[in-house]
Amino acid sequence: MTWRSYLGYLAEDGVGLEVEDFTATPDDLVRLLDGMPVRAVRVVQSLAARPGSEVARAPAGVLEVVRDAGVGLTAAGVTTPEQARWWREVGADTASGPLYAPAGPPDVITR
Repeated sequence: MTWRSYLGYLAEDGVGLEVEDFTATPDDLVRLLDGMPVRAVRVVQSLAARPGSEVARAPAGVLEVVRDAGVGLTAAGVTTPEQARWWREVGADTASGPLYAPAGPPDVITR
């Protein structure tokens, strides 16, 4: 049995898989998503931190692949309203980071 088949069994039981801190090319993402039960892709914090910069243009290809696969996109490490607005405009489904709440266990998160 392969790791892919184990992931398939988990998906059948309702366990979702999220690709975290994705940094490779859109072509690599296509290969990763092919036949995998991925529900979401979380982009690296460096992309979330610098909206509008040259490095932030990379998500365009990733967004296209994610949308074609029917997978959600999360922007991690969002610290400013400008970053949140930019990610919303480029199509991120969700965002996380200090702007929303400090990291910590659920019982200490107050916002």
